Amino acid sequence: MNPKNPSLLFAVITCACLALLLVGLVGCAGTQKKSAAPDTAVPAPENSAAITKISVSEGIDTLEVQIVGDTLLTFTSVKQPSPLGVVLYFPKTRLKDADSEYPVKNEPVERVSVSTPQEADLPLRIEIALTQDVPYDILRENQTLKVVFPKPGKKQSLASSNPPPKAAEPVKAKDPFAGMPAPTHVESVTTQLIENGIQINVAADGPIKDYKAFTVEDPARIVFDIPAVKSPFNREMLIPVEGNWIKSVRYYGYPDKVRVVLDAEKAFLNAYKAEPVEKGLRIQVGDTVTAAKKEAAEVAAAKDQEPAWVNRIDFLSEAAGKSAVVVGTSRAVQHTLKKGPKNTLVLTLLNAQLPDFAKQPLITTRFESAVNRIIPVQTAEMKDQCVVNFELREAVPYRVEVAENEIRIHFDASTIPPKPLTVAELPDWKKVMEETAAAAEKETAGGPEAKRFTGEKIALDFYETDIKNVFRILKEVSGKNFAIDNDVTGKVTLSFDKPVPWDQIMDLVLKMNKLGKIEEGEIIRIAKLDTLVAIEKKIQERANEEPLVTKYIEANYIKAKEDALPLIEKIISKRGKIGVDSRTNQIVLTDIPQVIKRAEEIISRVDKVTPQVLIEGRFVRADITFRRRLGIDWTLSGGPIFKKFLGGQYDYNFGFNYPVPSQGSIGLSFQKFLGSPLDLDLAITAEEVNSNLSILSCPKVKTSNNQKAIMVQGVSYPYTVINDEGVPQIQFKEVELRLEVTPQITNDNRVSCLLVLKRDNILEYVAGPYGTLVPVVGINRTDTTLLVNDGDTIVVSGLVQQSRLKGETGFPWLSKIPILGWLFKAQNREDDSSELIIFITPKIERLESKPIQTRGTLQ
Repeated sequence: MNPKNPSLLFAVITCACLALLLVGLVGCAGTQKKSAAPDTAVPAPENSAAITKISVSEGIDTLEVQIVGDTLLTFTSVKQPSPLGVVLYFPKTRLKDADSEYPVKNEPVERVSVSTPQEADLPLRIEIALTQDVPYDILRENQTLKVVFPKPGKKQSLASSNPPPKAAEPVKAKDPFAGMPAPTHVESVTTQLIENGIQINVAADGPIKDYKAFTVEDPARIVFDIPAVKSPFNREMLIPVEGNWIKSVRYYGYPDKVRVVLDAEKAFLNAYKAEPVEKGLRIQVGDTVTAAKKEAAEVAAAKDQEPAWVNRIDFLSEAAGKSAVVVGTSRAVQHTLKKGPKNTLVLTLLNAQLPDFAKQPLITTRFESAVNRIIPVQTAEMKDQCVVNFELREAVPYRVEVAENEIRIHFDASTIPPKPLTVAELPDWKKVMEETAAAAEKETAGGPEAKRFTGEKIALDFYETDIKNVFRILKEVSGKNFAIDNDVTGKVTLSFDKPVPWDQIMDLVLKMNKLGKIEEGEIIRIAKLDTLVAIEKKIQERANEEPLVTKYIEANYIKAKEDALPLIEKIISKRGKIGVDSRTNQIVLTDIPQVIKRAEEIISRVDKVTPQVLIEGRFVRADITFRRRLGIDWTLSGGPIFKKFLGGQYDYNFGFNYPVPSQGSIGLSFQKFLGSPLDLDLAITAEEVNSNLSILSCPKVKTSNNQKAIMVQGVSYPYTVINDEGVPQIQFKEVELRLEVTPQITNDNRVSCLLVLKRDNILEYVAGPYGTLVPVVGINRTDTTLLVNDGDTIVVSGLVQQSRLKGETGFPWLSKIPILGWLFKAQNREDDSSELIIFITPKIERLESKPIQTRGTLQ
């Protein structure tokens, strides 16, 4: 290299610097790559607290679980009913120098387990499993938390004096699988037939004690949710089943649970039981389960003579506008269900008590249902009797099912739509808040309405807890999905010794922090009230900008003005207009598309073909008449007799005239009777009538469902009366056979017939003006209600009239002489009987419904 060449020297030095720089960069990259190796440990949050020790100590009457931290611990406590225990949540807290599992052999604590969160923002979870339901206290001593439980058999200072809201929470028996680890995954699901039933075996790597079971009516399903386990399958698995109890078994895995679904027959929805086994869960469905439950219920009812407790009042919305109300009691009770005034039903439960939590009304005006409100009532005067009032929108058919400790009332769909929003169309959350405030005012004033909370009851203890962690806990308890806006912040401090429904806690937290909620499908959105108001304002502005549409909705089977117009007027917006064309029976509606769609839905529900019923009647009338008359007419006379000592001539005769009206007679005449100067004239009159009369008529009439049909047969008898001016007038008196039938078609294709049968007959005639006779009419009436299958015949009989007359006319004293008395009397005997038998055959006729015709234009 030539040192005298500066250009070449500069180039060499530059290349050397670049090479050194490149080597350094490569080394840094290798270092970074090495440090970026995967690490599954969750980093501890900044400024987090740590739990350094967990211990269990035993006192004379108590058992304490001590949790020690390196600083003051922030926590939330929740008492859970299944599995029984107390759960403590510690936000921004980690576990340090402490074990995650502490077996305990002292009652009532079974074990203490710690769950480390998989995400940095989730709270640390400590679960204290209990063997029986006991109260507890949490005491704070500097950096130590003491969870204190009373020992069994000792005085429980926190025990509530109120009766338990649910009788299905007895003291939990000792767990035969205590100490065994909880399962982590489901291995398989198999089925096997047993006597009068089927058994489903859910195999796992441990006993499945933590599960939730519930039923779905339509379609009929029995569902088991097993939390905190995994499924080895990535899709839904199906097991077909042959039998009368279930159709198939399906199971699949969620991120946090495994769900097992039994597609059951509806009759066996409640005929199941489940119990943990050493390696999983055993489920049985069938007749044996039903029989065992019935026998257990009878034994419990025989032993327990105390008043039962109402532990469940639920409203169930079913398909096609149908609904059901379930009233559950701690044991089977006697009950009555009667119709009340103004579309109400009154369910009376005998020997039953209504706890305070069940006395709140349930408002269902927003549902597609015939039920508006359910109001449980029990006052001090009612003692061991309570009632549940059902307020209906209109009278609809209903049926009652009673199964063990449950009364289920099914209501058919109503033609009246749900309670509409106001003209401004307020959102659900705002309307609910207004109803809550109004209900609170009525409750303060002594009114019966109050907001009803139906969530699972939990006991909570919040101390300066972040509001988002509160909603996380409510999510775990309720199973609902929560979406929380980013600007929702705040701290919550609450303490509930007695269990409170989780939805009531949520409402209280929202009010304390000036928040609101909107339920959108399966998601509950939590946001500030200002945000919700702004959203609603935009919705209203968008609605005001929507173009108006004019629709011509034709009604086929209802009257547009009388029936449809009152329903549509309640849902139109401020900009909407509505009119009726009576000539074509159609509604002219101008409004936004959402209102138009809702109006078409309402018309389609009420404008349906009414089934018709053909009623065939057969009237059979049988009259039997018997008359017998017997009379006598005789005269005895003698010739002239001369009396010497008196002088003169004397004649004598005897006459007894007792004839009867007759077409024939027998007469005898004797002169010089038996050689005497006596003459005898004798005539015997007699008559006997025997008659049978049968009359048959077969009228037919067709009527619509719930419309009265009338069948009439009879005559009009004329008679003369004198009016106020003294002028004779002819009037008519109706003597008729009248049958009124009001059919009602039930959902199972039967006909409930309300029958009114009226039969008139002429009893006698009384004298009227100008020698006329006025008939006196007797009335026989029968009212009854019968249920008959389609096409079957029912018989209405018993309309029988009988009259008997036995009379004698004779000479006093002489007519009483045996045998010879017949010479001095006449006898009349009449027997009349009449029977009416009616045969009624209803037949259902259904016509095909045609779609509603609508025509529209865009404004």
